[in-house]
This record gives sequence, C-alpha cells and structure tokens, in this order.
Amino acid sequence: MATNTTLTNSLIDIGANLTHKSLKHHLPLVLQRANNAQVSHIIITGTSISGSREAIDIATRHNQEQQNVKLYST
Repeated sequence: MATNTTLTNSLIDIGANLTHKSLKHHLPLVLQRANNAQVSHIIITGTSISGSREAIDIATRHNQEQQNVKLYST
C-alpha cells in the first residue's frame, strides 16, 4: 500500500564520496538532486589524505558559491 508522505525536516547525508572521479563532472546535478530530496547537509568522506584535501576544496568552493546544500568534509 503506497502512502503519500511529506518530509518536514531536512536530511543529512553522512557519507558521500563526492571526490570519486565518476562524480566530478556531475557535482552540480548531484547537489541539485540532493536539494530536491530535502538534503540540507552532506559530509564528504575522504578515503585518503589527498582525498580529504580534495573534499575540503570541494566543500569550500561549493559553500562559497551557493546556499542550498551545505558541504562538510572529513
């Protein structure tokens, strides 16, 4: 039985690998889809030191450019 539910609170994605090479050219679309799904915050997981540095760079650039979904990094 399908039900129609409405989310009243935002969601937090606590483990997104947005540094993966398959997502680099699609990041704006991924973030728009997250926003459409009421995700308000995404924590980018670094899988190495260089990956963590890249996650910091992505989060810093993104948070300066737009306000819909906030990015954080590990």
